[in-house]
Amino acid sequence: EIERLFGVPRVNAETGEEEEPVSVWSHELRGFRTDEERRANVYDDNSDLSNWITSPLEVTKKQIVTVKTEIQQIDIWDASEREDLPSYEDGVRLGFGPDDPRWMQHEYASPTRLLFLD
Repeated sequence: EIERLFGVPRVNAETGEEEEPVSVWSHELRGFRTDEERRANVYDDNSDLSNWITSPLEVTKKQIVTVKTEIQQIDIWDASEREDLPSYEDGVRLGFGPDDPRWMQHEYASPTRLLFLD
């Protein structure tokens, strides 16, 4: 995990608690590829994995698992966008009241778990 290797933990000025580092990254393949090479690469810019996860910078992403079998590759990612707001389940889990200002803060939103099969 890149955050563990290169991230610098910060201390929250309000609470004094250490916060986990968050990284913003993107991945694009470079160079020329034949159509066959493009179809064979799950990170090609025509794949769902690339369009939803590896290319966008505005998506916070965390790889949960990647498994490659003889017939397919399975990728599971947690992803959230900066505009995401807490769901009802997040509010219940965190004890939000009806007028709680945290309803409008994306930091309390749970990520969406996405499954990619190739």
